[in-house]
Amino acid sequence: MEDVKTKYERLEHPALQPKRVKEETLESQKEELEWSMIASDHGTMICREMDKIRKEWLPWKEKSVTDTHKVIYEAEKRVKKMGQKDTEKYGKYGKVK
Repeated sequence: MEDVKTKYERLEHPALQPKRVKEETLESQKEELEWSMIASDHGTMICREMDKIRKEWLPWKEKSVTDTHKVIYEAEKRVKKMGQKDTEKYGKYGKVK
């Protein structure tokens, strides 16, 4: 009985333990930044494609959430074929549009 009691007293929930400091290296920060840039570019590319789709389908108007989902789905299909990097982000002379 005493053995179970001492085991139970030593158990702690992870939230009650002292906070551990996560060591970040330059490489991990670089990876995180690159992932963030790719995610940001992906979102920008989807928005740009959605605008193109709306112009292509011009007589058609979005009247409901379902219509908006159709545009988003089509934009995601097109962006998936493109790749990860946003090639249209930079203009003719390397400046951000």
